[in-house]
Amino acid sequence: MPTDGVWTTCEELPVPEEVTERGSRYLHAIFSKTSHRITHLDGSIRIYGQDELTARAATHLRTAGKAGIRVKVFRTDRPIPPEVLGGIAETFFFWNYDVARYFGVQYPEDF
Repeated sequence: MPTDGVWTTCEELPVPEEVTERGSRYLHAIFSKTSHRITHLDGSIRIYGQDELTARAATHLRTAGKAGIRVKVFRTDRPIPPEVLGGIAETFFFWNYDVARYFGVQYPEDF
């Protein structure tokens, strides 16, 4: 993986009551400062047990490591224009209006 990059990571943890019913969605991208492109992008689902979720929720994402069972949904190492990241994130985190708003999509506040 490139070393000149700016890393973006985003994870949506399930609420504790749903840990046996759903996983977390995890997105990782690397933006290259030399090519001005995203040079790595992947999305995965992480499956946690109750104790793993409790430990993960008590830790910041950047220091959480590779917790849980990970299932890769997609990955590319081909150059991507940075302006497409928002659309990909919005699609991967479908129904998560906070992530969509972060990337500039307008939704009513009651969503």
